[in-house]
Amino acid sequence: MIWLFLLFFPILAADNFVVITPEKSGTHLLTRAITFLTNKEVYNRWERALPLNILRESLVDANKTGKFLHCHLIYNEESKDEFDIEDHRIIFLLRDPRDQLISMLFYINDKGWGYKKLNRTLPFGLLPFDDQIEEMITGKLFGTSVPEDFIINRLGWKNAGLTVYFENLVGEKGGGHKALQLAELKRLASFLNIFVTEETLNTIADQVFGWEGLTTFRSGQIGSWKKHFTDKHKQLFKEIYGEELIRLGYESDFNW
Repeated sequence: MIWLFLLFFPILAADNFVVITPEKSGTHLLTRAITFLTNKEVYNRWERALPLNILRESLVDANKTGKFLHCHLIYNEESKDEFDIEDHRIIFLLRDPRDQLISMLFYINDKGWGYKKLNRTLPFGLLPFDDQIEEMITGKLFGTSVPEDFIINRLGWKNAGLTVYFENLVGEKGGGHKALQLAELKRLASFLNIFVTEETLNTIADQVFGWEGLTTFRSGQIGSWKKHFTDKHKQLFKEIYGEELIRLGYESDFNW
């Protein structure tokens, strides 16, 4: 349990900060790591848009209770300015848009979650699995392209503070590498002006990936899109978002 970890590995809390994540990008992985690093629990607001007065109230409520605010906010200058005014650092989480799409599709089909017309009820739910992937890439039938709506529309946050990469943070249990995980945790701690020993970093790394009772967690694996994308899916993704994948560092060219 987190409280037991914090009892034996006390770490000074950091300055004020806010965490922003796209849906199905590894939110609980990141917020759990931050809780271990800062002794602060998360204060969740799941909305994609918050009026400024509600955003201010949420920041106040989180600070009053000794927590940190997490939200799914689409990027907008007004919210960024509010964070700047309130002197909150911004931590943004990024995940390979292809993996994020597959994770979202399983969440829609398995958990019944929906976004606009992307849900397991008619008509999206009647599409074959491969056609669902195609629709989530292109948005040609129901108007929602998942990479655009959930990743690209949030990329303004990428240059507003610290960007944490799911692929680095997930570690060996998620198909990553321990060294990258430790380095990412160290980057996160440094951004928050926290000194952490190597022993504590290793302990945190062992604890952050998935845990019993988290109903939104499925597998959290790197490269899961490779098991589900057909050649047609790959071609469509390259045509629409290939250059974005290169800019984000997930591919070096179009030969994937």
